[in-house]
Amino acid sequence: MPRNARHDDSNANRSPVPSDSDHELNEAESASLDEAIGPLASDASIHDDDGPAPPEPRRAEVVDRRLGLDRRNMPGAAAPTGLERRRGRGRRLSDFHRSAEEGEMTQEQFMFLMAIDAFKKGNDVTFPAWSDVLEIVRLLGYRKVQKSAVDLGRADDWTEPSGAPHNVRTDKQLQRNAAARAAFKRQGDAA
Repeated sequence: MPRNARHDDSNANRSPVPSDSDHELNEAESASLDEAIGPLASDASIHDDDGPAPPEPRRAEVVDRRLGLDRRNMPGAAAPTGLERRRGRGRRLSDFHRSAEEGEMTQEQFMFLMAIDAFKKGNDVTFPAWSDVLEIVRLLGYRKVQKSAVDLGRADDWTEPSGAPHNVRTDKQLQRNAAARAAFKRQGDAA
């Protein structure tokens, strides 16, 4: 039998009633505690309740909207980039967003959706990474030919010619993909 098990058994057989020495020890501890707390309990500043307790400090970034304050206009707020979707009063959704929210996609939106879906199925990926999304966008033919309409601060803006290569796939990869599509099409025509 392990040594710890015997020790546990001896504790289990012990009586829950404290002995006289335990009782004396507890009285001695409480007497010393009373001596230590005594001067504090007689302190008059503890018993003064002149008014309500001070309010709990609030985080500096919390703004009470009931006061008519807008946290975006507070000092230290991040500069707007142009990507914010908050419209505010009197601003309407663009036709681009309204049609998508109502289920009527533009040809461009539908093509992008189908490209994302094809990427997910072809690569057995449920959630493409942002680099994958950029790769899809570049393969769809999008190029950075104009200055940005948004201000991203830390990112440098650039432009490229409209005929610039996509630079996301090698020529060998593109040739293999074209050959695979041609073979698939031939199989479909033969059937």
